[in-house]
Amino acid sequence: MNVAPFPRARFIVQRAELCFAVAPLPIHYRQYGGFAHGTHAFLPAGVTVDVMDGDRSVAKGVSVALLPGHMPGIQGGRVEPEDGTYQIASDNVPLYVNWQGEPPSLAHIPSSLHVDFEAYFSSFARMECLADYVLPGHDMPVLASPAYPARLG
Repeated sequence: MNVAPFPRARFIVQRAELCFAVAPLPIHYRQYGGFAHGTHAFLPAGVTVDVMDGDRSVAKGVSVALLPGHMPGIQGGRVEPEDGTYQIASDNVPLYVNWQGEPPSLAHIPSSLHVDFEAYFSSFARMECLADYVLPGHDMPVLASPAYPARLG
């Protein structure tokens, strides 16, 4: 977790994610700062953490939603500008192709790194209800617009 650039930040973290970070599956060690079982640096000393369970409003028009599947406590940010609601999907939707799926049989495609497919598909269904637009976490076309709201294709 790259927290150094944000020394006064308050980090909102799901309890399920913290529990998983303490003893991740071997394939997830690197995501939590450990390269061998028992070495963890997920949250360095001095970090302010607000532990939560589920969805929460953070500020007017800004909220987070628990969206498990990729990881047990992964969450996505949601913002509500004047043209609709945007779900910032984090690692749940790494690329637009993951959200666009392979119609008609597969509406969305989970990433290959996951902990629970059933939860993943439930989270996709939640995002369909929560937002008008879904922004992937790792797709460069997200940066094509210098600011949002922007109409996405």
